[in-house]
Amino acid sequence: MEENKRATKRKGCLFIVVLLSVAIVGVILFYPFGGVIPNDLRMYAFSKRMTNVALPDNTQIIKQFNHIGLTVYNGNYCGFVVAELLKSKLTQEDIGKAYIKKTITGVDGNSVPLKLAFFDKEKQKLIPYREEDDWFVENFIYTQFLKPNSDLLKQGDGKSNFYMLYVEDSRMDFDGSGFDWRCM
Repeated sequence: MEENKRATKRKGCLFIVVLLSVAIVGVILFYPFGGVIPNDLRMYAFSKRMTNVALPDNTQIIKQFNHIGLTVYNGNYCGFVVAELLKSKLTQEDIGKAYIKKTITGVDGNSVPLKLAFFDKEKQKLIPYREEDDWFVENFIYTQFLKPNSDLLKQGDGKSNFYMLYVEDSRMDFDGSGFDWRCM
């Protein structure tokens, strides 16, 4: 009887040791990726809000792009960028009027403005609608989204113009959900 009690205690102790070991290894393995799922959910909602923005007449979405992570060389934040390549028969002035004052709800509930860039067919370059967006358009939007997908610009009929509608937001306050390796 005494031996049964000792064997039961040993099994119980062994179970606790194994359980704690699995928990510690799980935390070590999961911690660097603990923010990935919450950030993926934030991006999904953010891109859905972008998709719900009404398009002007004679305008269609060719492709939507998403990015989670740093948008400049280094930093302590997580950037969220959603962009849509649009094809439209509208002029730059008309499409600018349609979007320039629109905003959507950002990843943390704040209001973020929609931004616009035009594709110049002659220069083969994206030109921002607002001059202050020049660096971001040239060094991020073009290089990350449009340049690798330049074949999409061949879908034109010669009369259409191409536009990149985009929105950017970021989070600096990590809420304890862990880190996202894309934001390091």
